[in-house]
Amino acid sequence: MRDRHPDTDLSYEVWNEWTNNHGALPATPAAYIELARVTAEVIRATDPAATIVGPTQNAVSDDERAWIGEWFRLGGADHVDAVSIHPYNNPWGPELCVPTNPCIEDALAWLRTTADRYPRPDGSALPIWITEVGWPTQFAGPGWVQPEDQTAYVLRTYAIAAQYGVERLFLFEMAEPTTANGTARTFGLVGNADAGYEPKPSAAAWATMQRVLAGKRYVAEHRIGPVRHMRFTSPDGKHHARVVWQSEAQHLSTPVRVSLRGTGRIVEPTGSEKTVRGTAGKLDMSAKWIPRFVVWDE
Repeated sequence: MRDRHPDTDLSYEVWNEWTNNHGALPATPAAYIELARVTAEVIRATDPAATIVGPTQNAVSDDERAWIGEWFRLGGADHVDAVSIHPYNNPWGPELCVPTNPCIEDALAWLRTTADRYPRPDGSALPIWITEVGWPTQFAGPGWVQPEDQTAYVLRTYAIAAQYGVERLFLFEMAEPTTANGTARTFGLVGNADAGYEPKPSAAAWATMQRVLAGKRYVAEHRIGPVRHMRFTSPDGKHHARVVWQSEAQHLSTPVRVSLRGTGRIVEPTGSEKTVRGTAGKLDMSAKWIPRFVVWDE
């Protein structure tokens, strides 16, 4: 792979959800660690610049967290460069954390604390990668969400992940394949080939978010009940964006006051925008189910 792609940032994820697909070997962390150890030795001998990622567990339920906790205790972090998870919890949103629904936000908080507790030999904590997460829209089985919910949950997950220091996040998935039995897998941001890859609302919102947050890093969050807004800033401190939403109900438009000195723009998830000006350093706006963005420069 390195010979074919000499200038590419190559990463290798060792296996996929070991406890779901472990073949003839035990589903234990110890068995996975041995596989990862041998795999890492081969990869590093051939391509020292590659990034090795694992253990690709779901990390939401108590059982899954116990598995990852044991993986850390047995030295699993010694054989990878980033810890990867697939924190599916559909049909729920990423911040819906109740006893009957372990959630993505709780999982990330737990994983950040756990990774910090088991540093690498150089004293640094493993970066966190989300290598799969997504929400299916309507199909024949349970667990699907409305397109508006998919849009909201994708954007909110990106913002929350940044808060917990997630280094990379890969959505599952861009386009919907048609499966062997002729049914569509509906996690995609766009439809399948038979539908001409028709974009869902989440596709435009995802592209808008990428454009608005490009080159910026999470700085701070403010919460007022179900309303949240997170600020992202460029390294030079001159370019800012705020992600604003409410998680109470899809139909609500909740008044919120955010900081804005001078002139900025409200950017909708569709990509449309309008110029706004703060009054006495504040901007009155509405928080909606699908995040909106406030953008300004200094």
